[in-house]
Amino acid sequence: MLVTELDNEKLLIPPLTIPVNSVYPEHAYFIEGCFLHNSVSKVESIFLHLTKHRTVIARKAFQHMNANYAYSNCWQEIRNDLRELRSETNKLRQEAEINRKMKIKLR
Repeated sequence: MLVTELDNEKLLIPPLTIPVNSVYPEHAYFIEGCFLHNSVSKVESIFLHLTKHRTVIARKAFQHMNANYAYSNCWQEIRNDLRELRSETNKLRQEAEINRKMKIKLR
């Protein structure tokens, strides 16, 4: 998962706080609908929107076995959110690489 990979690479500010007994990383994002920290990075906000809103619509459509509903109401938005999440991930990694190179040059 992109968000946990970014957190492992220490690129998310502030870092995620995953509960101690949690096996699932998505538990880091929700405690009864509240964030565990006040400021959320753009990557996390896209991920939250994707998991909380888009998948609910898709789940309803698949429960009723109505693929047309899922396709017309959420499929394109899910793809756009995933595309945006990947582009933000690439931006964060590029910025981290530039910062790393700058630190090496300053030494």
